[in-house]
Amino acid sequence: MPSRTPATHALAETVARLRAENETLRAEAARHSLLDRATGLIAGRLGCDVNRALAHLRQLAAEDGRDPVETAAALLDGAGLRAVGLAEDPSLLDSARYVRRDAGTAVAYLPGPEVGAGGVGSAAAGAFAASTDVDALAGEVLEHLAGPAGVDAVMIMAVQPDGSLQSVGTAGVPARVVGAWQRLPPHLGTAVTACVRLGREIWLPDLAAARRRYTLIGDPEDIWSSRVWIPVRAAGPDSRMVAGIGVFWREPHRCDIATRRVVRAHAEAAGVRLVDLLARGQDAPGSWTLAAQVVLDMLPGACAVLAPIRDSGDRITDYRIEAASQEAADLSGRRGRELVGLRVLEAYPTIVDGPLWAAYEQVLQDGQPREVGPFPYTEMVRGSAVDTTLSVQVHRWGAALLIRWVRHDVRDQHASRLAYTERLGALGWVEWDLTNGTMEWSPTLYRIFERATSAGPASLEDVAGLVVPDDLPVVEQGLAEIAARRRTDMTLRIRLPGGVRWLRVVGEAVPDITGAPVKIYGIMQDVTAAERTTRELAALRDGASESQRLVAAERRILRRLHALVLPPTGEPVPLPGLVVTVRSGSDGADGGWYDLRTLPDGRSVVAVGEVADHGLAAAAAIAALRGVVAADSDPTADPAELLDRLNRWSLRNPSAGHGSALVGLYDPADGGFTWAQAGQPAPVHRGVDGEKLAVRRPSGPLLGVRDTPAYRMERLVLRPGESLLLPADSVALGLAAEGSRGDA
Repeated sequence: MPSRTPATHALAETVARLRAENETLRAEAARHSLLDRATGLIAGRLGCDVNRALAHLRQLAAEDGRDPVETAAALLDGAGLRAVGLAEDPSLLDSARYVRRDAGTAVAYLPGPEVGAGGVGSAAAGAFAASTDVDALAGEVLEHLAGPAGVDAVMIMAVQPDGSLQSVGTAGVPARVVGAWQRLPPHLGTAVTACVRLGREIWLPDLAAARRRYTLIGDPEDIWSSRVWIPVRAAGPDSRMVAGIGVFWREPHRCDIATRRVVRAHAEAAGVRLVDLLARGQDAPGSWTLAAQVVLDMLPGACAVLAPIRDSGDRITDYRIEAASQEAADLSGRRGRELVGLRVLEAYPTIVDGPLWAAYEQVLQDGQPREVGPFPYTEMVRGSAVDTTLSVQVHRWGAALLIRWVRHDVRDQHASRLAYTERLGALGWVEWDLTNGTMEWSPTLYRIFERATSAGPASLEDVAGLVVPDDLPVVEQGLAEIAARRRTDMTLRIRLPGGVRWLRVVGEAVPDITGAPVKIYGIMQDVTAAERTTRELAALRDGASESQRLVAAERRILRRLHALVLPPTGEPVPLPGLVVTVRSGSDGADGGWYDLRTLPDGRSVVAVGEVADHGLAAAAAIAALRGVVAADSDPTADPAELLDRLNRWSLRNPSAGHGSALVGLYDPADGGFTWAQAGQPAPVHRGVDGEKLAVRRPSGPLLGVRDTPAYRMERLVLRPGESLLLPADSVALGLAAEGSRGDA
């Protein structure tokens, strides 16, 4: 053999490297192909987008503790699709495997191998047709799976009408486990509960991981290390969940693809037979509890059915609650169906070796009912002892017990609450037995009618004699409704020594089997205070409506008067060398005012202010103040003198109240603005660029406050492009040199 040259050696290494890289790329492509095909399968089955399907696939892989590619291959294999790169079974190449048939009873959240489609599914298809009951079916499933899959036990749980699960068939399951887990309430977090609720397989190969997620059947003993639950659906359009088939291994099991294929195929085939058996009523081992629950749902009070749990020597070791009434409750706050499935010793350990525990055993032995109590009972609730007093009646129900209990503290509490409710609500009840004419009143009803309890309930005639005559037709109508077996609700007045009271009366009749009324139940509530309040509010609403009409009329008058007294606003007002913009927030009812006028010498007087009053009085004061400005605006007057004259008018007319004002004198020759104020803010002076310029505010008190006020003046120059803002509460004046606009 010729030796390799360095070039040949390098070429061989390159070829080997490229071959390895190619194999890696092919393997990676196969992985992506599996993931893509499984994702598409899930998206099609669940009706979701690809992203959600991929997230669902990864969630399934995480739950099973496997690589997503392995989960994808299992899904494709279970759906009868070729898992490229991972196929080992030659039957995968058989075209018949991919021919879809009517699934009938679906047993997985994604369909597995179809029954009769070849391979394992075909072999299992007719294996269970001869099963005569569910127990026999479970045994045959175990027999078929013990060899190829190494299965050690099978358990079948049927879905009950109340949502619970009932053990209807087992094989290889110890008797003590069957007794302890005969019935699973819907709120118990078991794997089979999740299986039938979600409609998908639950594979739990790892015991520690399974315990972290679920309450496991068989715990706390380490009976089975691995398990799977597969759902069974009914045939037909509804496809409702009817059962879950559980398969168990004592030793840890990998649950690889081959195992899943075999288990799924046999579970599917068994599911077809199981649906038929359940439909024919072959679930008798636990059906009595359903009847018990139906009966208890109709019973008042706190009731429960207890099933004894026995050991291998047939000794009673505990009791399990199989059914509970809606009013049943314990001191921990669990009510109704929440009690179903609890073991007595675990939930209520303090009754052991007590009189109640002994009564349970005695009633089961001789069948004679017994009543225990009242007796003190203590229960630990969240680490604290809670005490109560109980009375318990015990009856035998077949091989179980029917118990009914009363909490005396609760009964006393109910009576106390009823009394408080009647007193706080000012209501009482009446019960009238029409068969013998007797009537019963509650204590509060005697107080409402100001009647002594020793006098007994008042007759219908006596009550009618107290009704205000105008309300007698209301009473007659209410009685006619009761006679017609309708509920009545009426409000009427009665006249009592303490005055007239308003009563709300609600009543209805209870008929016998012929439809004739035999009893009348009624509630009477004293609604006098509410009726008085309602009538007072109605009177206030009427008065308020009238006041609103008067106010609206006054505002219309004020708006008209305002338009007559003050010049219109909105459009700029030209003055010599000056443009004035007026903005007013007043609707005519406020006290804002202004005045603009030109003197004979070309200068302009600008005034703005507020009067303290509102409405018509404010309008009169505004007209008077503007008249003072108009009369006293002579060429020799300055702003301080004008304010002094306005102050004297205010002193002569105290009804007008105090006021504020700013008066300015503008000279267009040099742009000078001389001004004085009486309780008004200083003008805002802005330059050409909009910057705010400093303005000194002279002193000056409000109008009508002092007899001899000292009003000072200041002067500023308003150059072209600059502006002044003279603000008041409800009106503002913007001044700008001619050629620019004011900022009001």
